[in-house]
Amino acid sequence: MSLISLLLTWVILFLVQPNHLTQTDISALIWESTGLIFLYNWLPIALIMRATFFATGRLALTCGLVGLLFIIPAFANRFMIEMRHAALRPLDLLLWREFSGIAHSIRPAMYIGIALGLLGCILVLILATKLVKNIKPATPLRIGGSIACIGILALLLIFVYGDTRRYNSLPVSGNEFNFTHQYQSGGFVFSFLHNLHHSQVVRPYYFHLFESQIKLNETPEDLSQSLQPSQPTNDIHPHVVMILSEAFSDLGMSAAINFDGFPNPMYNFQAIKEESIHGHIVVPHIGGGTADTEFDILTGINIRRFWRGMTYGFTMVDRSFPGIVNTLNNVGYRSMAMHPGAGWFYNRENVYLYLGFEAFLCDSTFDILDQRGGYISERHTIDRILEEFRGHLDTQFDTPLFLKAITIQNHGPYYGKYGDIDINFNTDANLMPSEISALAQYFYGMMDVDKELRRLVEYFRAEDDPVILVYYGDHLPSFPLAIYEALIPLEADAVYGKDLIRYNRLPFFIWANDAARPWLESFSEEYFAQVSTISAHYLGGLLLEILGISDPFFDFVNSLRPEYPVVLERTFFPNAASGSFGDMVIFNHNVHQNLALYSSWAYFRLLGHIY
Repeated sequence: MSLISLLLTWVILFLVQPNHLTQTDISALIWESTGLIFLYNWLPIALIMRATFFATGRLALTCGLVGLLFIIPAFANRFMIEMRHAALRPLDLLLWREFSGIAHSIRPAMYIGIALGLLGCILVLILATKLVKNIKPATPLRIGGSIACIGILALLLIFVYGDTRRYNSLPVSGNEFNFTHQYQSGGFVFSFLHNLHHSQVVRPYYFHLFESQIKLNETPEDLSQSLQPSQPTNDIHPHVVMILSEAFSDLGMSAAINFDGFPNPMYNFQAIKEESIHGHIVVPHIGGGTADTEFDILTGINIRRFWRGMTYGFTMVDRSFPGIVNTLNNVGYRSMAMHPGAGWFYNRENVYLYLGFEAFLCDSTFDILDQRGGYISERHTIDRILEEFRGHLDTQFDTPLFLKAITIQNHGPYYGKYGDIDINFNTDANLMPSEISALAQYFYGMMDVDKELRRLVEYFRAEDDPVILVYYGDHLPSFPLAIYEALIPLEADAVYGKDLIRYNRLPFFIWANDAARPWLESFSEEYFAQVSTISAHYLGGLLLEILGISDPFFDFVNSLRPEYPVVLERTFFPNAASGSFGDMVIFNHNVHQNLALYSSWAYFRLLGHIY
């Protein structure tokens, strides 16, 4: 029975692999790896099953429990890849509370299906334990067998599953630098255990080459200094309002979409960006991961160079943390943050204070009943932004304000989000009716977003005080891969590696009212005439550069932007004379020393307090 259960568990894991890999593809990968992929995914199941049997002496119970131990995370992995196009990492299991915060927006049918599936498994397990009897092995054999199985598994985790070269040597279906493609190709069990071994922030192996240079610019004492109230300076600075718009994207500007005969949900955005510095940021994730986009922008640290070692970037912010907020505070800004959701979500109630925000306004400061689509409405959030802005001018008119806010009305999922609505766009894309319906729901919400964006800009346009507005999206809306492929096709002449970022590009703009136009006009736009796509971690430094505020770390980050506009985990896209970025390049610390210095400096900022 144990052999049958072992094979059944592996077959189920084999069948639940999602998205671009078919079972034929997986079989081909196993063949190409001379069976190693099968072996690496089979061994842990076999060893844990045997160890559990020796420990309990009950065959049916062992087979059922161990099977579920592997099958349930495999289904969670499938769900994550289908919803967010990101594989399940070990540290993601710590995000159960964050998941509970958005659970209300998921269709009840899914919960019913999960509950019925678990109930069925429990009933089968109970029945099997009643019907299947076995003779327990002798006690010495059980003890010795358990120790042996656990010992072998521990050695495998250290010397096989933790071996990065071994992991990277396996064949990959898709792009070898795509984490999700790696995960699927290597198999869920092997990939999960490999990442379990590497769930820590790794010190760059070349860090010692730059350590003294970094410490000349900042010391551990600088990094751990307690927050001090900002002191006004004699310099005049504009107010800055930075808004992250949930799932804001330019999918509506896809060549496969048109709004002939319908209102255009991007109309105001398109007009506003033309009078702004604008482009695209490459964000860390697809379909989720708002906090990592925030982290990149607020700290200037590219989370993709460290993200295997943390659930999300905010987990590293457990003390006073350097970034644009403290930099702005040091020149006299008053900084405040706003999010119309629970303060504990991504630990923002603590993280924002560590980052330097004087105050954080969460859901308790909003009218919780003012909702659309299951979340606080866009209109109400913009009302609160303007209310806080006006309140600041009335009470601290001589102090510049930095107000960072997040709007969440158009958060997914989108199936039936706004009820029974009509299709509001035209498309020639080959999409299923359910996918067209989900897009219609998304564009319906985008109409509200676009309307409120216009209201916000018109309010600031009429303001006598100088105001700069930074506006950007955090990730694409959570859709099936088929929608992304239809609306964001890869061009035939695309540079090598562009498929790694085509679903990570989100629009941004930096706009100024008349009183603040001198700051934008004094900033050279020549760079943006050449390359309008940059990694998200550059956006905060770009803001400081526009404001004319200097900081050693951000000055260095800004100096890298023209040469390395898009930086990924092990690669980057260089600038190209053609007016875009060139083919993806594999990072080499001996050749790309400035990028190596950046990674080392970012690591020092993450963990400098331990030195």
